[in-house]
Amino acid sequence: MVMRIDLWKLLGIVMLGGLFLVPAAPLYAAGKPNTIILSPNTDYFGFDYDILKDTPLEACISTCRRDRFCQAFTYNKKSRWCFLKSDYGKPQAFDGTIAGRKMAGRAPAANLKNAPLPAFVTAGMRKLADSLPTRLKGWYKPGDKGFMALRRAGFRALADNRPIRAGNAFGAALALYTDDSELLLAYARALLLQPDLKGKKRRLVHEVATSTLLLAYRAASGRADRRRALTALGDILATRKLWKMAMAAYKARLALGDDPAIAKKLATLRLNHGFRVLKHTVDADTATPRICIQFSEDLKENTDYNRFVRLDGKAPAALETKDDNQLCIDGVRHGTRYRVTLRGGLPSDNDDEKLEKNIDLKVYVRDRAPAVRFTGKSFVLPRIGSRGIPLVSVNTAEVKVSIYRIGERNLAPMLSKSGFLRQLTPYRAEEIGNSSGEKVWSGTLAVAGERNREITTSFPVVKALPTRKPGVYFMIAKPVAGDTEDWDTQATQWFVISDIGLTSFSGSDGLHVFTRSLSTAKPLDGVRLRLMARNNTLLASTATDARGYARFDAGYTRGKGGNAPALVVAEDTTGDTVFLDLNTPAFDLSDRGVAGRNAPPPMDAFLYTERGIYRPGATIHAVALLRDQKAEALTGVPLTFIITRPDEVEYRRITVTDRGLGGYAADIALLPSVMTGTWRIAIHANPKDDPLAERSILVEDFLPDRFEFDLTSTARWLLPDADTQISLSGRFLYGAPAAGLRLDGEIRVKTGRTLPGFTGYQFGLADEEDDFSETTLSDLDHTDANGKAVLRVRPESLPEGTRPLEATITVRMHEAGGRAVER
Repeated sequence: MVMRIDLWKLLGIVMLGGLFLVPAAPLYAAGKPNTIILSPNTDYFGFDYDILKDTPLEACISTCRRDRFCQAFTYNKKSRWCFLKSDYGKPQAFDGTIAGRKMAGRAPAANLKNAPLPAFVTAGMRKLADSLPTRLKGWYKPGDKGFMALRRAGFRALADNRPIRAGNAFGAALALYTDDSELLLAYARALLLQPDLKGKKRRLVHEVATSTLLLAYRAASGRADRRRALTALGDILATRKLWKMAMAAYKARLALGDDPAIAKKLATLRLNHGFRVLKHTVDADTATPRICIQFSEDLKENTDYNRFVRLDGKAPAALETKDDNQLCIDGVRHGTRYRVTLRGGLPSDNDDEKLEKNIDLKVYVRDRAPAVRFTGKSFVLPRIGSRGIPLVSVNTAEVKVSIYRIGERNLAPMLSKSGFLRQLTPYRAEEIGNSSGEKVWSGTLAVAGERNREITTSFPVVKALPTRKPGVYFMIAKPVAGDTEDWDTQATQWFVISDIGLTSFSGSDGLHVFTRSLSTAKPLDGVRLRLMARNNTLLASTATDARGYARFDAGYTRGKGGNAPALVVAEDTTGDTVFLDLNTPAFDLSDRGVAGRNAPPPMDAFLYTERGIYRPGATIHAVALLRDQKAEALTGVPLTFIITRPDEVEYRRITVTDRGLGGYAADIALLPSVMTGTWRIAIHANPKDDPLAERSILVEDFLPDRFEFDLTSTARWLLPDADTQISLSGRFLYGAPAAGLRLDGEIRVKTGRTLPGFTGYQFGLADEEDDFSETTLSDLDHTDANGKAVLRVRPESLPEGTRPLEATITVRMHEAGGRAVER
């Protein structure tokens, strides 16, 4: 019998990557297990104190392990010499040798850079930690000193309270090796003990200390080392005010073993910097006040928070999430005190963070502050039948009102200044009154009403201004009981009192102006119109005809800069004056479905085909009509039809002449092998210019449907726990029943907001997002000999939430060739 013994296993030697790991005798601390790390083809130069000749590697390892003075060795495999060393420095490459060094605890991972870090570490911190070994080699130069000598010097300096000297010694040692967790922890401590840590130096030291502790965690040889690294990491992160990461570090530390001191630190951080209430606000200046509570973190979506909130011991009438991190309580009243209780366990968007304990808030919803506002932007008041300007007030018995007038000759310069037709401050109003106009009335208006309710009062402008001069007026108002300053914006209403209604249309032929009476809606004849430039120059003047119409030629509307038209001033024979600002955007009707076409160019073309889809090999019949701006036929103009394939390559170009009354026709033959997809036909008067008109068509290998089917059911509701029966009846279009055809489909269930019979109501939480589920119907029966089938369907899953559910059932019938019709 021959017994084979693996000598490497017998000696406890493990090879990890390019390193051999050998458990050794205690080295760094009494009673702490040690490891010898072997590096093939490597030599530790210098520090020899003994040589063992003609000895095997296992004897070399055993001798160094027993000798406390031995910190490393180099073994020459060819000569079988063992060089015992009292210290070691930077490893040198040397073929045929094996170098070994002692290390406390179990050996770290062979590739420390790929060793795992805690999950809470950001990518930026990970990158800085990865770069630290390279930075240390640039900062510190160990010279001819060995790793162990530098290590011992650092710990002696740290014990003597000399952190700078300790940091230099530790840094030089780490420039050689960064796989010693105990040394990395000591280096971080020495950095943080340095005096005068301020500004940029403080930020750099904190970053390097954090990176060092991350390397210490990576190099940890056991739970004890990881616990020390996580504790120190939590401390430095808290110092850097990275509260979330500090809490995560302490939590990871406690996962490795209980520690009352760490638990207390974590509880303190959670109380002061974890998920908590930041502040509460009361929106009291609205008709329906509410209390909003702001949290430090976002709230969890689709969560019913009503069970976590109490208003005077009861569930609030309405609770809404606002801006992701606020809860707002509606249904409160002005002038009332409330006690709001937030129950412990109220969840945040982070599943690990909840309110630690109940929080009680005493909230007072004050009365609404005295306020005044106007109801709208309309500023033309009819001269006849006007009752005044409506003014809305709350919690004030009197309103202070001032009225100013800007003369018509100052309107054009005023248009270009900021503040025109906007809300003004008293200071700006006085400035306008002193430079561009005048104050024509001031006084107070008595108002009445209930506390905290809005009251609308009509200000009698006609009585306040019995004699009105041409120009534009503005009124500013503020509550007498309010506390406002001259630089605070106040309620402002711009207005003109006139019976003239002005409307203008601009086009390529000029500016068209229409005047009508606001009281009778009849056209106004003989109204004098003046077109004013921005620089207050009179560009043109005219008068309306019996239709209330006048036109300014296009040349007057093409001015630039200060000569650009700014406003139209209208004045009748009685002195009634009104103006129309041409600088404001035109009234846009596009959102009312009446946008229409843009103004046509001199050559306006309309292009159409007899249908929108063609097969390869078919002929496209394209027809075009050419018209001028008055929609009259343009004749004698040749047009070029350019046909473009889906890949933007020109397929064909055809020049067509007028066939009478501006009509053009082109027959475009498609080859049987043409590309399928979206083709484009464009017509040009000049092929180098933009097209007059264009149209897209589809070229596809399509076949028309050959059969159809109907779906019927007596069920109104789709039950989640029972089958729903649907009847199907199919037939070919030539009359025969669609027998023996395969069926499949799906059920799509989505969340909705409404229910039949409850018009005007919406159901479900307001902040709940849309959701859906889908069930595939793949095991449906084939149609029978009569083309009929009975389908029994049931959804496999339903969306979660409080909203009603709507189901859509889709069924497809497949013919033998694979084509399907869907219903």
